[in-house]
Amino acid sequence: MALKANEIKKHVIGGADVKRAPAPLYVGEHDGEMWATNRYWLTRAERVAPLLEQYNLSASEPGGFEVNGTVRRATGAHQISPQPPNFDAFMRSQRDYAPGVPVRVAGQQAYTRHERFGLYAAYILADGSYAGLNADTLEWLSDTMTAPLPEQEDGTYLRYGDLRVSFHRAAQGGITAMVSAEVIHVIERSRYTDKVEGEKQEYVPAVEEACEPRVLGIMMGMNYGA
Repeated sequence: MALKANEIKKHVIGGADVKRAPAPLYVGEHDGEMWATNRYWLTRAERVAPLLEQYNLSASEPGGFEVNGTVRRATGAHQISPQPPNFDAFMRSQRDYAPGVPVRVAGQQAYTRHERFGLYAAYILADGSYAGLNADTLEWLSDTMTAPLPEQEDGTYLRYGDLRVSFHRAAQGGITAMVSAEVIHVIERSRYTDKVEGEKQEYVPAVEEACEPRVLGIMMGMNYGA
């Protein structure tokens, strides 16, 4: 289920002051799929499609867009290029990710508050340092309901498994997080047979196999340090 256009626009704008200048949105191709970014996060373009379609624009065509009260193709003004960045180069540069552990207080996720950008979910990184992820963006990228899996043509289907948030620290200290999910190929669904054992019908579990994890999104994080 896709978000409504205005909800997507909030994710694109973030905390930017669009009264002074529009926020950027880029759509481009990587590995045969269309992706979208506002420079702070990156996800498949299908997630921003309802916003673009509201203004008769397409998420299946590469380009840069200006986003404020409306959405229009970029002209080169406001340092927003009409052409998208090199998505291949960006994706190749994202490597050496390591899982992060949520900071919990009394069993609940801990948050910090940024004066401008709201709540940030706190994580402990593999090197013992701390990082924060914008809670609204993290929730959006983690929502598998807005990131449907490809349909299978042989009667089987794919489903999501567990989510994972991994982190990469650049040489300059910047933090990037990758939100990914396990993907399970369901070859045969679980079922009950007509055979009765005792007082219960015989249960046959599903036949499944693990597939490559699916990247749901990449986002910039806040470096809290050690």
